[in-house]
Amino acid sequence: MAARPKVVISVPVRDPSQLVGLSALEDRRADLVELRLDYLRSPSQLNDSILQDLLAHRDRVLVTVRDPREGGKLWVDDEVKSSFLKAADDMGFSYDVELSFLKRREDVPPGRVVSKHCLGELPSIADLREEFGPFNESIRKLAVTPVGSYRSLLLSFLEEFPGSAVMSLGGDWRERIALSLLGSSLLYVHAGEPTAPGQVSADKVWALLPQFDSGRPSFFLRP
Repeated sequence: MAARPKVVISVPVRDPSQLVGLSALEDRRADLVELRLDYLRSPSQLNDSILQDLLAHRDRVLVTVRDPREGGKLWVDDEVKSSFLKAADDMGFSYDVELSFLKRREDVPPGRVVSKHCLGELPSIADLREEFGPFNESIRKLAVTPVGSYRSLLLSFLEEFPGSAVMSLGGDWRERIALSLLGSSLLYVHAGEPTAPGQVSADKVWALLPQFDSGRPSFFLRP
């Protein structure tokens, strides 16, 4: 069985004031807290002051401004997003950035996570091999809707890129757990409001983690 994945609590952030005293940042059971800043009400709220307020937590924060074409909420101009991600990089923050964005903006450094979210037709493993090949220093992340032979594609991606992260968008929550047992390095959870279809609740994962460590995944037998 693969090593236990890093658990990432994904939090929708609708207003910067929400970050003050955010309980997820104090929950040491999680390895990382993903702040989904594409939930902000306006692109004007996406600025360096957010990062300044988070400096004390930057070792545990994963910043994400997800493109609506890949499941995000807020449309952000490429210049605004580029400026924000460059500032995050300069200040030592980890971030998740789409592969498609890096193709458009080669001036933006790859983030800790380089991701691709396929909301329809599945890509071929050959295309993924070519697209993700250059990003050896990042965690490669592939999320797909459960269509066609998506499970085979996700497993092939794990074999092609050891240490990568894979998940389905809308499949059974146990499927995400199973993929983590098979090698997916990140397990995204929510603390009450999912930020992606099929996301597992944090409470459920906290109850299951001892079985990851014991090597006895008996929870698959229960509905």
